[in-house]
Amino acid sequence: MTGRRHLDTNLAEFRQLKNILKRPEQLERSRLIPIEELQVREYIAAFAALAVLVFISSFPLSLGIPPQAPLPGHIQAPWMFGGIQWLLLRLPVVLAGWIIPGASFVFLLSLPWWASTIAGRWVRIGFAAFALFWLGITLAYVFQV
Repeated sequence: MTGRRHLDTNLAEFRQLKNILKRPEQLERSRLIPIEELQVREYIAAFAALAVLVFISSFPLSLGIPPQAPLPGHIQAPWMFGGIQWLLLRLPVVLAGWIIPGASFVFLLSLPWWASTIAGRWVRIGFAAFALFWLGITLAYVFQV
């Protein structure tokens, strides 16, 4: 009996939807949100997140090493930042800490544009090369090659 009731409910919802699609002016006004309002909501959310980040960054953060303690010769990063640390140990700081990670970030952000501009096959090859590069230097850090 419950299966029949469920089917009747679905049919009633389908008929109601079909009637709404015939007359779009009868859509509930609360369902439609103008694009301008969505943009304003997005701006408010972005500025609220920025305000929270600025507020949090105003508090001093302990790094775990007291100022009077002697500095260790080598501090190990978590594995997810190991590739960058491996680069920092072997290349100049500006190149390894800013240029290579920044170029990687820009490359990742531009992938959708590249996918719409050139063939998707080349984008997949480029992403695979990018992923293999970062995987290789992360593994080099883990095994300290």
